[in-house]
Amino acid sequence: MKNRTILFAFFLLLVSIGYSQTCTVGYPPPSDNCATAPAIQLNGVYCGNTCNATANDAAWFKNSNEFCNSVSKQTIENNGFYIFQATASSVNFTICTKTGCTRKNNIIGASGIQALIFNFPTANGLGTCGSGSIDGYYCLKQLSGTDCGSCSNPKGCLSASVNGLSAGKFYYFMVDGYEGDCCDFSIQFTSNITLPVELISFKGKGENAGNHLFWSTASEKNNDYFNIESSTDATNWRTINSIKGHGNTNQLKNYDFIDLNPAAVITYYRLMQVDYDGSFSYSPIIFVDRSATGSLSIFPNPFNSELNLQFNISKGGLYTLTFNSMLGKQIQKQIDLKEGQSLAKIDFSDNLTSGAYMVEVANESGEILQHVKLIKY
Repeated sequence: MKNRTILFAFFLLLVSIGYSQTCTVGYPPPSDNCATAPAIQLNGVYCGNTCNATANDAAWFKNSNEFCNSVSKQTIENNGFYIFQATASSVNFTICTKTGCTRKNNIIGASGIQALIFNFPTANGLGTCGSGSIDGYYCLKQLSGTDCGSCSNPKGCLSASVNGLSAGKFYYFMVDGYEGDCCDFSIQFTSNITLPVELISFKGKGENAGNHLFWSTASEKNNDYFNIESSTDATNWRTINSIKGHGNTNQLKNYDFIDLNPAAVITYYRLMQVDYDGSFSYSPIIFVDRSATGSLSIFPNPFNSELNLQFNISKGGLYTLTFNSMLGKQIQKQIDLKEGQSLAKIDFSDNLTSGAYMVEVANESGEILQHVKLIKY
C-alpha cells in the first residue's frame, strides 16, 4: 500500500513563509517537558515562545553530545518540545524567530533561538526522556530575530530539508532560547505534493449523545472512503468508523459522524482519507472537550504523588481507576463519587512507581468512561 506522504489540503489555513505565518488554530504550545511533548502534524504553522520554559532535560542533552555536535551544549536553559511522526524519509520546514527577543541573564544580548530534531534509537523512535542515548538529525545553532544587531548568524526565517528519517517513526522537535533568551517563534511544515481531497473544514463539538464531527470537501479525486480515528493523546490512534467518499467530484460535499463513546473528556480526532488504489493521507488533528457537557477529568499530568479528579456526573457510585504500566503491572484504586460536580484527590505515593501508565476510569457497571495516558515522576 502506498502511503501518500503528506496530509491533504486544509484551505482554511492560509500561510506564507516569513513573519506573516499564521498559527494553526487549536493546537497546544510546545511542552516544557520532553515526556509530554504535544503531537503535531506535518502541515500548518505552529507557534510558541521560550519565555516561560525551563531547563528541563538540559543536563541530558549536554551529556548526549547531540546538540550541534556539542558546540552549544551548555546553553540549553529554556527548551520546549513538540513530537511528530515522519511520513517519509525527509521533512521540509521553515522556522522563524520574530522581532522582539529579549535578553534573559545572558552575556551577549538578545540573540534568538536554537533547535534540534532528535529521537531515540528504538524501533518507533520513542524512549524515556531524560535518560539514555538519542540520535540527532538536525541542529540549528542560532537563528536570531531581525532586530538582533550583535548577531552574525541567520536572521528572521530559515528553511531546511531534513533527510535520513524513517516513515512511521516518531521524532522530537526541541526549540530553546539562545543563552536563555525570551523569543517568539513559528515552525511551518511544507510540501509540494498534489493532494487528492480539498478539505475546507473539519470540526467537532461535544453533545449529550456524544462527540459530533463535521467536515466538508471542495473537491475529491479517487476518494474511496474516510476512516475516522480517535486518540486520547494525539499519538496513539484507533479507527472508530468508516464513511464512504464521493469518488470524483468538484462539488461541495458535507460529512458528519457522532462518536457515541468518546475515549476521554478531551478526545483527539483525525481523518484518514483512502483512495481507490489504497493510497492514504491524514487530515489535521482536532480535539473535542466535553468538560462543559458532563465529564470526568484527571490532572495534573505529569503528576508526583497526588492526582485530582474533577468530575461532573449524573450518577454517583463507586468508580475504579485501573493503572496499566508499560511493563504489564496493574494497580487499581476505587473512589466513591457523588452525583454532581466536585473535586476528589487520590494519593499514590505508596504503591505507584515512576513511569508511564494507561489509565482507565470505570463506573460500577464496568463501563469505561475515560482512557488516558498519565506520567508519574
